[in-house]
Order: sequence, then C-alpha cells, then structure tokens
Amino acid sequence: ITVRIQNNSTVPTDTSRASIEVNYSDYRMNFVIPPLEPGQNYMIGHDLIIPESGNYTAEVMLDIDEQVDEENEDNNFRQITFSVEPVNLPDLEIIGLYLNPTNPTTMDSVSINATVKNSSTISAGISKAVIQITGEINPPKIDIPSLGISEIYNIERKILINQAGSYTISAEADCDDEVEELDENNNNEELILEVVNHSKPDLIIESFIISPSSPTNKDTITFTIVVKNIGNVLAEKSTVATKIHGEKSLTTYGIPSLYPGESYTVTRQSKINIIGFISAEAWADYDMDVDESDETNNDVKIYFTVN
Repeated sequence: ITVRIQNNSTVPTDTSRASIEVNYSDYRMNFVIPPLEPGQNYMIGHDLIIPESGNYTAEVMLDIDEQVDEENEDNNFRQITFSVEPVNLPDLEIIGLYLNPTNPTTMDSVSINATVKNSSTISAGISKAVIQITGEINPPKIDIPSLGISEIYNIERKILINQAGSYTISAEADCDDEVEELDENNNNEELILEVVNHSKPDLIIESFIISPSSPTNKDTITFTIVVKNIGNVLAEKSTVATKIHGEKSLTTYGIPSLYPGESYTVTRQSKINIIGFISAEAWADYDMDVDESDETNNDVKIYFTVN
C-alpha cells in the first residue's frame, strides 16, 4: 500500500503523523511525516499479506494528532477499496480411507487403503503420504507422483495387529510439506479400527464315566467319553486317546468335525483284573490336529475302585 502526500500550501509544514488502516485483522500502521516545503511530496507505504480472499477497504489519515494548523482540514482523509483474489495453488487431500476386512481379528492381515486427490485446478508436484497406526513413531512413507487436475492416486499398507483393542488409523497427504497448497488443513483423514481376538475351536472331554459305577474284577467295564467343542467355530477332525491303569499304549478313536456346542461320544470296554484303586485318562485332540483357543483343557483323569 503506497500513499503520496503533498503539501499544497505556500508555507512549510511542521512534523506530523499519518496512519494507514485496512479492515483486515485490525491492521493499522502509523508513520512520522517530516516537515514539507510548499509543493513537496513524501511517500509512505507498507507491504501486507492478506491470506483470505475478499473485498477490503484501505484508509489513510494525515495529521492524526492535529499538529499542523492547515488551510483545509477536510482533505486529510482518503479511502480506496480493493479485492484479494484466491491464489491458484494445488490442493492435496485424503478423500477416502478404507479397511479390508472391516472387522479384523488378531489373525487377519488388514489392508488399509487411502485415496489422495489433487482438488485444485492446477497440477501438484511429487509428494509423499503416510498411513499411520496408533503409537507409531516412524511410519513408512509412500511416494505420490505428480497429480493433474482432479487426479487421484490410491495407496495401500498391510498390517497385522496381534493384540485385540481399539486403534486410530490416520492417513496424511503431503506429509513432508513438499507441495505449497491452497489449503493445508485438509490433508488428514482418520478412522477407528477395532481388532477382536481370533475365534478358535476348543475341544474338551465333557464327561468320562464308567459303567457299572462300582465294578468287580469279573465285570466288563464300559468307558464312555464325550468330546465337546466349546469354541465359537468349527473344529476339524481330531483324535481322542484313552489309557487305563497299567496300559503301556494308548487306545485312540477318530472324532469327526464338530460345530460349536456339538459333542461326540465314544465308548470302549475293558476288563480289569486288578483289585484296588484304579485310574483312567482321556485326551481330546491328542494328535494336536486342531488349533484351539485353549490347549490346556484337553485331558481328564478319573479314579475308581475295582472290587
């Protein structure tokens, strides 16, 4: 803003002060004006950056302290209006952030996809973007090529989160501030990722009983073993093993696939010639064919007396 001041009188002026005001952010600048000879000019001015487009008014006032006794006190004020046009710059932004799968478990590889767009009317130079997870210090950066008008570029990052919980996923365009943009406040997008524990089957020995309940050494004893899947998903085929007091080897039986809550019963018969306190044991998924949520609850041991 430049102002030319002139002494229009036939006598010199004293020292005075002038001001320039613009109706943007209460901007005002004062200037000291030296004594001016008749007809002498004096220039004042200041550079101002107005980052918001729109219409503005600039006002200049001379002799603001009324230090000069003038012939005409009515010509000390001048006002002009002007407009500030928006600068033509590129504008990179994240216009989409997506997860696949949307409800992952601790066993899932999660694909995070984001879309970077140049929303301006001029091209954007090369830049970098980043997809970040809660707590990361130095996430990997992804190269973004030059983008034309309204052009988009899709980026992807794959992660495996092995601990259930809630995580914030964020994506940022132009993360290194390589591109001077029209709007630097629309570069980020975020969402919440909920990771749940992976569902697995869980095989147990639901019951292990004998009949008769008080056998003798002359009885044929029936051992009934019930295997149950107490997990949340299907348990594939497995093996149950049994061993009765004094046996040197195991007796095994095949168990079919079991849906959640489903049970399967196997029986074996045996005579025990020993009189006294006897033990018998059964193991579900003895050959470890099934990946279970709990591998510590597969066996049951019972005790009974043979008379």
